[in-house]
Amino acid sequence: MSLSAKARSALSAAKRYALSLDNIFGVDYGYIYKEGRKTRAHGVRFHVGSKRHPTELPPGQFIDRAILDMPTDVQVAAYSPHGSPLDECDPLVAGISVGNQPRSSQGTVGAIVRDTGNGKLCILSNRHVLCGFGVWEIGDNIIQPGGRNSARVIGKLSRTTDLADGYDAALAILSQDVQSSPAVFEQPNTKLGNFTEPSLGMKVAKYGVRTRFTRGIVDGIEGSFAVPYGERPEDRFWMSGIRITVDPKHPPDGNEISLRGDSGSVWYNIETSEIVALHFAGEDNITLQYEYSLAHPITRIASLLEFEP
Repeated sequence: MSLSAKARSALSAAKRYALSLDNIFGVDYGYIYKEGRKTRAHGVRFHVGSKRHPTELPPGQFIDRAILDMPTDVQVAAYSPHGSPLDECDPLVAGISVGNQPRSSQGTVGAIVRDTGNGKLCILSNRHVLCGFGVWEIGDNIIQPGGRNSARVIGKLSRTTDLADGYDAALAILSQDVQSSPAVFEQPNTKLGNFTEPSLGMKVAKYGVRTRFTRGIVDGIEGSFAVPYGERPEDRFWMSGIRITVDPKHPPDGNEISLRGDSGSVWYNIETSEIVALHFAGEDNITLQYEYSLAHPITRIASLLEFEP
């Protein structure tokens, strides 16, 4: 169908109006929805990341439907390119592939953080992601995406925890010409913020290279877990952390809360976007009851590796 002159004028006005509003992800003309159901009526539609009561919005951010002499609708929707976390990404964000070039390792970017000593931006991930297994050296090239020797170098391995101390984490200082963002891959409404302590029952989410976006609930804190980092008995280490299980209201695709490749991703509070913990291991078993993630509290990792949000 072609738009009438009145509808086209209203749509143009709505698009200009939307430029002054935050949380707007689109404006178009189409079917009006009532209580989630499509009606026969047509009108101008504003696409927002989330609906909030006018009293919760900053001044001037309420969508005044009266400015258009036409039916309007406000729909919850956000959009992003359909890319892959395994592709080269610019700017760097949480949830994309990363690895150590000479060691051919790969895993997930947890977050972009800042070195408290020199103020430089760094990538946070697991030690076994940014160092690989076996011999490694401070200053090793870190690449994005991981696992491809021809991938672009984005930084240098800076420092790591010791597995014998119960923590699996590492930092890589970003090259000055590399752009980064606090965003999470394919989650346009999420900007990772401050650090917070985990608590029982806290609802969290992560984005990992393998299982993508998954949600969970903290169901155990201050734990110690025996994790094998090799085939020999001496390669098993007791790791400190919390346990996160599947949120039954938001089960993951394929019933997997984490898989190999998700290592290094961060769990964040779904309500506040505060970073809670660094994922380092998981378990795959028969049912959702046995699907869980192990993660180090972010505040402890930040203290050991000396970084801040």
